Amino acid sequence: MASSVRPPFGGIFSPAVPSFGVTLKDNVDMVEMVIRNLAPEGNVVIMGRGGQVLLRDTPCALHVPIIAPFERRVFTLVEREGIEERDASARLRASDRARMDYLRRYHGVDWLDPRLYDVAINTFKISSPLAAELIVQTFKQLPGHGNG
Repeated sequence: MASSVRPPFGGIFSPAVPSFGVTLKDNVDMVEMVIRNLAPEGNVVIMGRGGQVLLRDTPCALHVPIIAPFERRVFTLVEREGIEERDASARLRASDRARMDYLRRYHGVDWLDPRLYDVAINTFKISSPLAAELIVQTFKQLPGHGNG
């Protein structure tokens, strides 16, 4: 029977050292290497992990935070996961804190710094399908993508 537990990267992205010997910093360095090596290949979406910092000087990278008021995010999580509002709120606060800590610790930036992003999309007012279309159309306007 195949195991349902798999490493975060398979194939060529498998760690070169046994997982028991990998520190958190080693993992961060490996993710950074993967992001920096994949981005120039094109046709890639990088969500999180400091991509807005690692690729900030990459002309063909578009950095888009998807935002919404905290209360709306709680409501969405309650609806999507079927959990209590208190649990959704705690989960979101922990997630926000982890993102803030990760970017501060490993990249020395404030994750809410608007200079890290090119455009922000508020999904309280803009539907997910429209947000996706806006991102695609904006990306197509970047230098090197036909219309820019």
